[in-house]
Amino acid sequence: MTPIPDDQQRRRALTDLDTTLLVEASAGTGKTSLLAGRVAMLLAAGHAPSSIAAITFTERAAAELRARVDKFASILINRTIPKDLEPAFRERPLSDDQVKSLSSSRAGLGELTAATIHSFCLAILQSYAVEARIDPGAAVMDADQTDLAFEAIFDTWLNRRLGHEALRDDPIVVMAAHDPNVAVKTLKSLAKFRRSHPEARPLPPPRYADTIRELVEAVAEYRRWISRVAAPDEAMTDVVAFEELANVLAPASSGGLDFSRLFLLVHPPSNALLPRGGHVISRYKSRIGLWSRSGGKVDGAQFSATGKQHHERCAKLFADSIGAIADTLLASFFGETDELIGAFEKFKRNAAVLDFDDILVRTRDLLRSDEKVREAVALRYRHILVDEYQDTDPLQSEILFLISSEPGSAGSWQSRSLRPGALFLVGDPKQAIYRFRRADLKSYLRARSAIEAQFPGNVLQISANFRSGKSILEHVDRVFAQRLTKQQGGYAALDSTVAEDPSRIQSIAKLSYEVPPETYVNPIRDLEAKAVADLCDSLVGNVWVRRSNGKIARAEPGDIALLAPRRTQLWRYERALEERGLPVASQAGKNLYRRQESQDIVALVRALADSRDTLALGAILRGPLVGLTERELLDVTHALGEQNEGAVLDLHTDLSGVHHPVAHDVMHCLQELWRKRRGTTPYALLSEAVERLRVIPSIAGRRPNQQARALGNLSLLLERARSYHVRGLKQLAVDLGSEWEGEIPIDEAPSDYQGNSINIVTVHKAKGLEWPIVIPINFVTMPESDDDFFFRSLDNSVHWTLGDVISSTLDAAVASERAEAADERERLLYVACTRALDLLILPAPSWVPEGGWAKFLDLGQSALDEVEHPSPQPPEPVPPPDVNEQSASAFAEEHELIVRLNPRIEWRRPSLTDIDRELLDRATLDVGTTDEETETEPVVVGAGALRGIILHKLMEELLTGVLESDLDALEHRASALARQVIAEGSARPDPAELARTALRTFAHKELQPYLAKLVPEIPIYGARSDTILVSARADAIAFDAGEPVAAFDWKSDIAPTPDDHEAYASQLLEYLELIGAGKGAVVYMTSGEVRWVHRQSGANDRSVV
Repeated sequence: MTPIPDDQQRRRALTDLDTTLLVEASAGTGKTSLLAGRVAMLLAAGHAPSSIAAITFTERAAAELRARVDKFASILINRTIPKDLEPAFRERPLSDDQVKSLSSSRAGLGELTAATIHSFCLAILQSYAVEARIDPGAAVMDADQTDLAFEAIFDTWLNRRLGHEALRDDPIVVMAAHDPNVAVKTLKSLAKFRRSHPEARPLPPPRYADTIRELVEAVAEYRRWISRVAAPDEAMTDVVAFEELANVLAPASSGGLDFSRLFLLVHPPSNALLPRGGHVISRYKSRIGLWSRSGGKVDGAQFSATGKQHHERCAKLFADSIGAIADTLLASFFGETDELIGAFEKFKRNAAVLDFDDILVRTRDLLRSDEKVREAVALRYRHILVDEYQDTDPLQSEILFLISSEPGSAGSWQSRSLRPGALFLVGDPKQAIYRFRRADLKSYLRARSAIEAQFPGNVLQISANFRSGKSILEHVDRVFAQRLTKQQGGYAALDSTVAEDPSRIQSIAKLSYEVPPETYVNPIRDLEAKAVADLCDSLVGNVWVRRSNGKIARAEPGDIALLAPRRTQLWRYERALEERGLPVASQAGKNLYRRQESQDIVALVRALADSRDTLALGAILRGPLVGLTERELLDVTHALGEQNEGAVLDLHTDLSGVHHPVAHDVMHCLQELWRKRRGTTPYALLSEAVERLRVIPSIAGRRPNQQARALGNLSLLLERARSYHVRGLKQLAVDLGSEWEGEIPIDEAPSDYQGNSINIVTVHKAKGLEWPIVIPINFVTMPESDDDFFFRSLDNSVHWTLGDVISSTLDAAVASERAEAADERERLLYVACTRALDLLILPAPSWVPEGGWAKFLDLGQSALDEVEHPSPQPPEPVPPPDVNEQSASAFAEEHELIVRLNPRIEWRRPSLTDIDRELLDRATLDVGTTDEETETEPVVVGAGALRGIILHKLMEELLTGVLESDLDALEHRASALARQVIAEGSARPDPAELARTALRTFAHKELQPYLAKLVPEIPIYGARSDTILVSARADAIAFDAGEPVAAFDWKSDIAPTPDDHEAYASQLLEYLELIGAGKGAVVYMTSGEVRWVHRQSGANDRSVV
C-alpha cells in the first residue's frame, strides 16, 4: 500500500462517514471509484442499502456505480483490499464486523438507490402522489412527446388568439399586425424558453410616466436656456427635434396606456435626432465655430459645453423613457403567454402525464411545502451522494439540500442547516461545461460556500491523476492554471501517478499543417481533416499504447478519439478518414442519415408507407439493397409501358409484366409487405422486410471495416420504429423523411468493440471518458450565440427583445452571458486536453482566422515538438485458420439437430390470422337463430369499423353496469363516443341506431341465460402446441362457479357472407380452445342473428384466462 499525494484526503472521503463533505476531484482522479468506495464503506459500517442514494449524471453511470459497489463489497468480503480503497485501511485494517455487515448488506444491494436526479425525484413523487397532487399512475413523457403535445396546444391557442374573436388591443394581435413573422417566431421562442425556465420572469418595469415627465421638463429647460442665449440655427434645430420627441411621448406621462398605444410610442417618427428611426439619439455636435460666431469667441465655447450637458441629459432621459416603455411592453407580452403555459399544465393534469421539468419542479414544491413529507424523505435517505455535482442546476441543488437539512431549517436552500454526514458531493468546477442544459456553476459555488461555512475544512482537494502522463499534465497546467485561477471555481494542479515511456510513444505533441492566409473556414477544416487522417493512418498498428486497463498493445482505430467542441461540419473529418480506409464511428455529427444503410431504410419505409412513391421505390431497386442497374430498371419500365400505355412501376403494378427475375421477386415481396401495413406495427413489418430482403447480409458485405457500425445503425433505426403503433407506418415515414431532409443531428450506433472505429465525439460527450490517443479537432471557429432570450439565475430574470422593442437591461444581460460563455469555453478546452491516457496531439495550423479558438486561447503548441509519424511495422502474426473437416452429411445432421432443438415459435392471433381448418373440421356449427321480435335496421348510416368499435364499447359498459339498459342513456353515450372516435366532418353512425342495436342485443333471448354471468373484454392466451402460442381478447365470456362455460363474439356486420361466417366461427373456436369451454356464439348485432359454435371435447387445453 504505497501512499499517493492526496492519500489523507482520500482517506477522509472514504472513512469520515458522519461528516458532510464536498470533494473537488480533478480530471482523471477516479471520482466514480471514490464515490462507490464511500458507499461500500457505509455498508461496511452497518448502514442499510435502502438508506443510501447515489445520484449520477446518466443512467449508464448509475449502472456502473452499482456494479462497482457490488465489486468492492465482494472483494472486501473475501478480505482483500481493492486498490481504490487502500487509503481507508492504511491506519486500521478491515475488521470482522465490517465483513459481516458487508455480507448481510450485499444480499439487499438491490435496495440501494443509484439513479439520475430525475429518476430519484420521480420515485419520491410516486411515493407521495397524493401530497404532490399528481395522478399516482402518471406517465412520464419523453422530450419528443412533450414537444409534440406542446406544439398542438400552442397552435390551438395561437389560432384562437388571432382568430375571429381576436381583440384589437390584444398585445399578440398588435404584434402580429406589425410583423406577423416576428410575432409568431417570438412567441414560439418565448414558449420554448418558458418551458426550459419555468420560474423566469421579467424584472418589474420602471414607471415610464415618471421618466417621461422628467424628459418633458428637461426638454423645456433646454428650450428656456437656449432662448436666453444667442444660439446658432443648427442648435435650435436640435431643441425642436427634442420637443417633437417629447410631444410624442407626452401622452404617456400620466401612465395607464394600453399595449397598442405604448407600442406606437416606442416607435417614434424619424427626425433630425433620429434620422433612421430607432431609439438612440444622435451624438451631440459641438459646433464651436457656429457658437463663437453667434455668441462671441469668449462665450461660444462655454455655450457649446452647456448645450452638450442639456443634450446629453435629454438624450439619456429619452433612452430611459423608451427603455421603460419597452420593459412595460415586454412584461405585458410575457404575461400573455401565462394562458398558454396554463393550458399546457391543464393538459398534463387531465392526461395524467408529467414531463421531465415537472419531475424536478413538483418534487421541490412538495419538499418545500410539506414538512412531514420532507422529514419522511430525509429519514428514508440518510446518506445522499452526488457525482458530477458541478453539472447540477439550482433546482436540483435545492432538492438535495432540502432532503439533507435538519428539521426546522428555513430560508434559502444554501442557508439551511445540513445534517452531518447526510451529503457527500463530488465535483470539479474546472469541468463545468453543461450550461446549455441549465447547469449553473454559481449553484455549485453557493453549495461550496455553504459547506465551508457550516463545516470548515470539509472541502477536500483530490489531485492524484491516474490517467495521463506527467508531460501532458504539466502542459495542461501551463496553459490553464492562470486562466482558470481567475474564474470563481479556482484551479488545482494535477499530480501524475503514471510512469511515462518516451521510448514507446510521445506524451504530447503538435500536428502542424499549412493554411494559406485568408483561407475560408471550411477549406481549413478540410486541410485539418486530411492532416489528422494521415496521422491516424500512420499511428494505427505502428505504435504501442497504454489502455485504461493498463495493458500495452498496438494501437487500433478505437484507441483514437477526435474531440470536437460542436457538431458543425464533422462529416469532413469522417470523409477524410474513410478515404484512408480507416473505420470511423461518429457520436458527434449530423451523420446517421448520411450513411447508405440509413438511406436504404428511409427509402424502404417511405415505399411501404406510400405505394405511389416511385422515387423511394427506385432508390431501393437501384440502391445497393437490390442493385439493379439503371439500364435494367429502364428495361422493366419500358416493358410495362408497352403492355399498358401510361403504366408506372409502383406497388400496384401487375407483376405479370415484370420479367426481370430479381425485380419481380423484390416487387412481389414489397407488395406482400405493403398489404400487411394496416394490420401490424411498423417494427414488425420492417423486421420482416429486413429478413426477406436480406438486408443484413447486404449491409455487412459492403465494407467489412464498417460492418459493426452499419449494422448498429440498422438496429438503431429499427428500434426507432418500436414506438409507433399499428397503422403508424405513414407517420414513421414522415418523421424519418423530415429528419433526413433536415439533417437532424442524430448519433450513430456505438461500436460493440472499441478497437473497431476511430471515435469522433463532442467534448461534452467525452466527459468522463478516456482514450490512449486524443486529438482535439474542429476548433477553427467559435460558436456564435443565436439566443433570443437571456436568463440570469441570480434573480431568475429574463432579458429579451420583441422585434425592435429592446429590454433596457438587455445589454447588461448579454455582457454577463458572454463573460460566462467565455469562461465555459476555457473549461471546455481543459476537458478536451485531459482525456488522453498516452498521447495528446494538438493541431497547429500555420494561419488561423479572427474569432477562432486559437485567438481565444493559445494552447501552447509553439512549445511542443512535432508529432512523429512512426514507420510501418510488420503485422502481427495471425494463426492459421482451423481446417474445416466436417462432411456434408455431418453438417446436415447438425443442422437437423439444431432445428429440432430450437423450434420456431409461432404466435397466432385469431383476429388477424387465416381460418383454422382443423378446428372447423372438428366443430359443430348451428344454423343462425334470430330473436322473433328483432327488427333489422333497413339502412345503417355510418356503417364500418368505427361503428363496430362503438357498439363493442356500449356492450362492455352495459355488461359492467356502467350504463343502465335505458335507450336515452345509451343514445347519449353513443353520441359522445362517436364524437371521440370520428373526426368532425366525417360520416358518423346514428346514435339512436347504435343505442337500439346495443339494447336489442343486450335483451336478446339467447343471451338471457348467460347475462348475469358475462364478463366483457377478457384477454386470453395459451399454447396450442410446444411451438404454437395464441393470444386473443374475447368480447365476453360466461363463467359458472369460476369456470368458463361459453364465449361470445359481437359482430357489427350488416350483411355477412358465408366466408365471413366461416372466419368468425374459426376465430371463436380459437377462444373456446384457449378457455376450454364447450360452446360459444357469434352474435350479429345488426341483424340480431346468433350462430352457436360447439367445440368437440377432448382437445388439449393448456391455456390461461
